Amino acid sequence: MRLSSAIRVPALRIRTQIILPFLLLMVILGVVGTYLATSLVAGSLERRIGDQLVMSEDAALNEAVRVQGQQLAAIRLVSNTEGVGTAVATSDQAALRRLIVPLEVNNRLGTIKIFDARGRTILEVDQPDPSNPSGLVFGQGSDLSSNPLVQPVLNVALPTLVRELHASNSALQWVVDAYGLIFAGLLLTAGAIGDRFGRKGALTAGLLIFGGASTAAAFSHTAGQLTAFRAVMGIG
Repeated sequence: MRLSSAIRVPALRIRTQIILPFLLLMVILGVVGTYLATSLVAGSLERRIGDQLVMSEDAALNEAVRVQGQQLAAIRLVSNTEGVGTAVATSDQAALRRLIVPLEVNNRLGTIKIFDARGRTILEVDQPDPSNPSGLVFGQGSDLSSNPLVQPVLNVALPTLVRELHASNSALQWVVDAYGLIFAGLLLTAGAIGDRFGRKGALTAGLLIFGGASTAAAFSHTAGQLTAFRAVMGIG
């Protein structure tokens, strides 16, 4: 009795031999196509999300600059009104009310708080309903001395500037706001420079500019010079 020396593999039908390579090719093409489509969709979605984030950031910064510009314009309007400085110096609420109320009604400035050197409000004007300009609410006597935004004004900067540089109210407002305006306006540009030339180099350059302008500001002789150096600090 003879044993077969080899195991016979059943022969594939001609139909199977023709179809099987095409099936394998279709599977390979399907896998590759799925991978490419997923990569393209993911990349496109990532770019769209990135673009939307950049647009949202631009819109937020533009809105912040717009609001700050409106606030600066309102402060400049109030501080440049003839008689306001004298009324603040003498804590004359009646004179302030006579000067400020027309500005509030005509320009809808929002909430205005004018305080003395101790941080107590001489006059508070609030417009709770923007659609009713004449519906104003008045107050006085609030203690703002503990407010972190008011403390530097009371304790450090502005009284010294008035005494040493003989700065007017409008000049003081420019000194305070020059840094913030330049900083907000160049924020996106500084980010782009950091991405293009390296964040470390941009940070180092910014620190050098800020430090140099701060040192120069300490030797200012006029309010205009101090405003200019504050603007350069905003660039840094």
